[in-house]
Amino acid sequence: MYILGNSGHAWVVIDSMSVKPVGYLSMGVAEQNPYSLEYMGIETDVDLPVWSEDCQFVAGIGNNRVRRLAANAVRANGGVMTTVIDASARVSSSATISGGSYIGIGARINAFARIGEDCIINTNAIVEHECEVGDGSHIAPAAVLLGAVRVGAGTMIGANSVVKEGVRIGNDVQIGAGSVVLENVPDGETWVGNPARKLNK
Repeated sequence: MYILGNSGHAWVVIDSMSVKPVGYLSMGVAEQNPYSLEYMGIETDVDLPVWSEDCQFVAGIGNNRVRRLAANAVRANGGVMTTVIDASARVSSSATISGGSYIGIGARINAFARIGEDCIINTNAIVEHECEVGDGSHIAPAAVLLGAVRVGAGTMIGANSVVKEGVRIGNDVQIGAGSVVLENVPDGETWVGNPARKLNK
């Protein structure tokens, strides 16, 4: 098994794994890491020996866009993205979690929630019943999605934010830390505050 990435989020993911990776892939250069993992190369290199080893890969990249690019490069080369669920997380038996996602320490995913590919449900985040989280999105530490919230692809819900039940949040949205979202948010916007409002750049 190999991990994508070599920084803080990768180390958090490794701590949650029952089987530790033997090496890492990174779009950056080879660097030391606290786990002494071997640098295997760049995810987009079609000639890497790991593609012929029938191995699994986990995502350890915090940035939504980079994580999706790396995971899709692995899939394009025939690799399989595996989900990591920390032993302390609670996931309903009726919830669905797609490949390449990370469910962090103390996270909660409740009845009939659906988590897309390559998502992060971070430390102590709560995804309530019937929520949907789109591919490549990140629900940051202690954020709460109340019932039936829909989050689009590539979106970041900041730490300690709360999203009111039934709210729709678009693709590539940024919700600032500590925000309280009471209404729908269109694609590509940044919202902050309590109550959350669009941030005009």
